[in-house]
Amino acid sequence: MAVFKITTLKTFSYRGAAEEYSNTYYLDGTLPADDAAWTALALVLKNSEKLCLPSTVTWTHWYGYSDPTANADKSGVWTSSNTGTLSTTGGVIGPGDSAVWVRWDTGELSSSGKKVYLRKYFHPAVFTTGAPDTILSAQATALLAHGSTMTDGTSLAGSRIICRPNGHHGGTAAASTYVTTRTLKRRGKRPTS
Repeated sequence: MAVFKITTLKTFSYRGAAEEYSNTYYLDGTLPADDAAWTALALVLKNSEKLCLPSTVTWTHWYGYSDPTANADKSGVWTSSNTGTLSTTGGVIGPGDSAVWVRWDTGELSSSGKKVYLRKYFHPAVFTTGAPDTILSAQATALLAHGSTMTDGTSLAGSRIICRPNGHHGGTAAASTYVTTRTLKRRGKRPTS
């Protein structure tokens, strides 16, 4: 087995302009054999992520890295069926820097004795109407399903599992219950006064 990585890029409107962000996945398993196999893997990831986000998010392109320490050697652009499909019924789409996450316990401990997680953040969060700190249950369910896709060993267009760059696999997925924030490029510096 080999460790390789793939990155999906997404855009949405933030502070009046298009904001791009990405998620990079290190995977342990059989390296995609050709361009078609890379495209199939990217499509599986996009389709899994789409379930977690509203239609305000658009998937634009992806990059594949046969050698995770080198530059991308594969890439593709999505031009159709590339917006989020999460139903926001019963919820409110949060601001762009609101975020939700899915994480996997690696079974490792840091040098300070804390658990080491693989974690992926997604923008924007969808708040539950009337409970603005809580993410919509449909989004939490979709995040858990995405997390399971990454570890079941069969869904990723072959026997591939999410891992850390060192090859240590992620375990059972967990999803955020509460909305958090992640800094985006367009957020800007704080004023000095």
